[in-house]
Amino acid sequence: TVSQPVKEEPVVITVLRLAQIASTNTQPPSLPAVPGRSLNRASEYDHYVKLVSFAARSAYAPDRLIDPPKGVSRQSIEIKPKQLQKLIREKRLRLTPLSSYAYRGLHVTVLEIENKGSASITLVPELVRGSFIAKSFHHNVLGTSDRDHYSALYLISQRPFKDIVKEL
Repeated sequence: TVSQPVKEEPVVITVLRLAQIASTNTQPPSLPAVPGRSLNRASEYDHYVKLVSFAARSAYAPDRLIDPPKGVSRQSIEIKPKQLQKLIREKRLRLTPLSSYAYRGLHVTVLEIENKGSASITLVPELVRGSFIAKSFHHNVLGTSDRDHYSALYLISQRPFKDIVKEL
């Protein structure tokens, strides 16, 4: 709150004594924040990264080049197209399920996203409905040309994808 009119003259601040600023952060560095359940231990975060990395490779690389982490299992994605339409808040996007995997209590589902519209679309996590730990797009913008109108969406959750979509 300004109690007096602001003058158009520059304000000069003079520091009379340099003070050393001590680090007040005594806690170890925290893991990146994600919506939903907090990942408290480094091992949980490692599982999350390993699963998403595997899902991304499996979506684009030939099977012969992929070495799945021990314990990864493929999950079924039996979703009706009408249920899948409820997942995204943008009518110009078409979603197609590609694959779903489980690993140590986490699930990742890879969906192909196609821009059906005539204008570019910026992809943001708020477009996706559902209780997911994380939502990540392979590309942040979908164009309209044949080369850039597809992307992938990676959805990470604690429950199978089909169970979350049924609740929408």
